[in-house]
Amino acid sequence: MESDIKYLDEVEILWRGRRVSYRVECGGVRRPYSLAVSNNGGYVYTAGVVPVYCDEEMGRNLIVEGGLSDKVEYVLNVILEIIRRVGRFENISDVKRSVLKTNVYLDELTQETYSEVNKGYRRVFGDDGPFPARTVVKADPPLGIGVEIEAVAYISR
Repeated sequence: MESDIKYLDEVEILWRGRRVSYRVECGGVRRPYSLAVSNNGGYVYTAGVVPVYCDEEMGRNLIVEGGLSDKVEYVLNVILEIIRRVGRFENISDVKRSVLKTNVYLDELTQETYSEVNKGYRRVFGDDGPFPARTVVKADPPLGIGVEIEAVAYISR
């Protein structure tokens, strides 16, 4: 019996004019989780996504350069690509509308960091939305990278 559960372990996005890979395995090390899990035509749950990409030549993940708003923008683009792939969407607007909820984990929660998160969200979702429901909390994202975001999206089939 074939499972209706789908797992995704790797995506590629175009970031600042360059193709980069976000994956659970980099440099021969496989981390014990999936980027996303979905039932067949329902919800997509992403793992926490952080602003890193796999550099195959160096055999390790590298942290995305830039400020917090750049890192948020990168992470949201990775999340949208994950959802696009799992949901087999063709139109990015449909992907954006499918995102129901995000949880944002910041190493620092100040008015300035909150504004930077909003700036990154606006670059991805536009000024008028629709925007997903969102929770922002102070946490300790790994590697000292400042931000981690997870999402839930609805895909109808």
